[in-house]
Amino acid sequence: AIGVPDTKWGERPVLMVVTDNTVDQQTTSADIIAVIKAAIAAGKLSKWAMPNEIRFVDQIAKTSVGKIDKKAIRTHLL
Repeated sequence: AIGVPDTKWGERPVLMVVTDNTVDQQTTSADIIAVIKAAIAAGKLSKWAMPNEIRFVDQIAKTSVGKIDKKAIRTHLL
């Protein structure tokens, strides 16, 4: 998940899910939302943690030292 600018709240999460094409069963956005809602109901996550958007990607951009490149991701998302 990465925070992106939001006019109402200042920043909201966008969830990026790396897909695994070797798995026969495909996970959908609805499956992920159901898991997040269950975690919110159990008190493990705050309500504000529910992402506005879920994007399925092949890979997540990383820096030359292997860390997640948030700047590149935000540029790609906006």
